[in-house]
Amino acid sequence: MARRDSLQALGLLAVLLLWLPESDQLFAQETPAVEMQQVNAAIRRRDYESAASLLQALAEQGDAAAQYRLAAFYRVGRGVARNDKTARAWLQAAARQNHVEAQKLLAKLRSADAVGKTIIATSKNQEPRVQIVRATALSNVTGGTALTEAANRGQTRLVNTLLKQTADLNAQTSKGSTALMLAITGGHTDSMALLIQAGADVNIQDANGATALSFAAELGDIKSVKALLGAGANAELADKTGVRPLDRAVMAGHDDVALYLISAGSTATNPTLATPLLVIAASQGSVPLIRGLLRSGGAVIQSDGKGRTALWLAAASGKAEAVQYLIQSGSDMNLPDLFGITPLQTAAAGSHSDVVRILAMAGVDVDKASRKGNSPLIIAAQKADVRSVLTLLRAGADINHRNSLGQSALMLAAHAGHIGVAGILLNHRADPGLRNKKREKAVDIARASGHQVVARMLSD
Repeated sequence: MARRDSLQALGLLAVLLLWLPESDQLFAQETPAVEMQQVNAAIRRRDYESAASLLQALAEQGDAAAQYRLAAFYRVGRGVARNDKTARAWLQAAARQNHVEAQKLLAKLRSADAVGKTIIATSKNQEPRVQIVRATALSNVTGGTALTEAANRGQTRLVNTLLKQTADLNAQTSKGSTALMLAITGGHTDSMALLIQAGADVNIQDANGATALSFAAELGDIKSVKALLGAGANAELADKTGVRPLDRAVMAGHDDVALYLISAGSTATNPTLATPLLVIAASQGSVPLIRGLLRSGGAVIQSDGKGRTALWLAAASGKAEAVQYLIQSGSDMNLPDLFGITPLQTAAAGSHSDVVRILAMAGVDVDKASRKGNSPLIIAAQKADVRSVLTLLRAGADINHRNSLGQSALMLAAHAGHIGVAGILLNHRADPGLRNKKREKAVDIARASGHQVVARMLSD
């Protein structure tokens, strides 16, 4: 997860912030509320409408941080219709509440506005020149150039004009973003194509070591990925945390981009990652991506820092097709994580009955218990997962297995009042006379727990 957290601030901010194209504002940390965490999560999955809606509600309640961030959404038109007037209004609202960054930004924008008004007054019939000077004035806010500003805004005609005037293709903002990077993070494919055609350096890295391809991969922009690779982008060039474009694509769940990068030569192995790509792909349940990663160097034995293999996480996530494919690829079905939990146990805990069935049919050890002695059957009984209970019984699970407290599946079903599960266990000859370490039988437990129907079933 640490690697995933290191990715979240890259690229997306430049998309949403004209005046501050780095990640500090979008993933703001001044408001740790659950709502802000939901905003950040929506942005990471590129659901800008939901992010804007959440911010709108908070902003209307008077949250200065939300007002500051919502202004950026309106400024560039992500999740809402672009509206400079509304953006300025929310920025002013935040500034009135002494939001320091909002106050600083307003001061810079007022300075840029003053320059723009002067140019308009003296150059009424020179629209291209006016646009260029405006962009130059605003670039003083972002620490870039007129070209980076135009690319960030998606002003394709202005980008074309600047290129004809021999603008510096590879100039960078104060945080290292190039015009090409900003065009890609903003989703401005026409500007991106113009910049590549003009010969922009596709392998320049920003202050964090990210390239244009890094951003395109994380955003799932397959068109830009193809264009960049065609222009000679290095698919194995990692950022300062060791994360490559392929890693970003897999982490963000962009299978088409990941598979294209693999076809272009990217490999599944990256020793700097805390969680192998194959393990991530398995938790997402993408069989095509799992297949591609295995063919490009991934190994089914790979695990994360908690000892969880690809099969383990696929089982925990209920990804039945992925589980089936990984079993066919030679994964060890009985290999536990560092805490002694097996794929079957975690599938049972999640009530993933389809996964339980696949593992049982493949010959998994149905009685392998956790460190506390809980067998898959006991776990399924606790969860009242009738389908998994039946599957495990048909696979030969020990119906009277007891955990470290002497509790059987029947006892735990009685404690929880699971009538259906208790009936199934009794029909399969579970022993109601067994006692736990407190010398209690299942009927005693049912009565003590107030489950009289189950108690009567056990008394008959």
